[in-house]
Amino acid sequence: MCLTKGKWQALLRWFDRLTMTGALSQFGMHLKILFLDVKKFLPYLSWPQNISSMKKTSLLMKKLAGFSAIVTVVILLSIESNAQCIDNYEPNDSKRESMPILTNQVYHALLTTLDVDWFKFAVTVPEPNIRIILSDQPQNYNVFLHDSSGKIGYSKKKGLDPDTIVANNLTPATYCVKVRGRGGNFDIENCYSLIIETSSTPFRQATSVSDFVSADSPFELYPNPVSNQLFIQCDDGKISSATFAIFNMVGQKISETKVTINENTGMAIDVNSLQAGEYFLEISYMDRVEVKKFVVSK
Repeated sequence: MCLTKGKWQALLRWFDRLTMTGALSQFGMHLKILFLDVKKFLPYLSWPQNISSMKKTSLLMKKLAGFSAIVTVVILLSIESNAQCIDNYEPNDSKRESMPILTNQVYHALLTTLDVDWFKFAVTVPEPNIRIILSDQPQNYNVFLHDSSGKIGYSKKKGLDPDTIVANNLTPATYCVKVRGRGGNFDIENCYSLIIETSSTPFRQATSVSDFVSADSPFELYPNPVSNQLFIQCDDGKISSATFAIFNMVGQKISETKVTINENTGMAIDVNSLQAGEYFLEISYMDRVEVKKFVVSK
């Protein structure tokens, strides 16, 4: 509920009429609601920008201060309309700490700084087909599907459109979903929404590779361009270590670092010493080699 300028002015006039007639004190006596200290609720109250006069705000607070019933109403309305999202599923920062959730039910959760959310759910014999939908993203987030052996699918759409994973005819078992911010994105106030739908009949398969992707690089670099630290996120729990080598555009190796992989926290490479320009990052892992391009800007 949002109170417009006209509604706030009408509220002020109503207080004036009640004050002049003496009805306000009688109103408060009849309701007999426990008095609430207005000051401790001030951080939760969000006053409209078009009511910017400190005098009006001060007048309103003085009128509210002595009448618990009206204080209660205004506070509840303000908290309801301006409440921040509350995350009830932490800690769930690793696959081992995955929070159990039910299928066919919407969940709301937060991603804070360097946060990763893990959830687990059961696939049954009667309904072996699932569709995972990640929506209401305040920032660009990605969603991943894991079985006991590791990642079996993900959606990495750019932007704020819903991410969807469709997987049909799964073996009945416990599966996990991981949600993380793309490129380190997070929002400490606004929730995303997650639902795992199940069905006895197969869901329509994706019409684009961005809806369901099971074969792609497990590594993501961000930010790109970069000026100080290049972060590397790995989304494959099977990879325990990797070697990162940086090359310039003429093929000269500039640095090489071997690191232990943690798919929940990511890694960082200091590029402060590099001059502005384009570089290649060679990633060696599990007898494989990938090469990714990044740009250093100063």
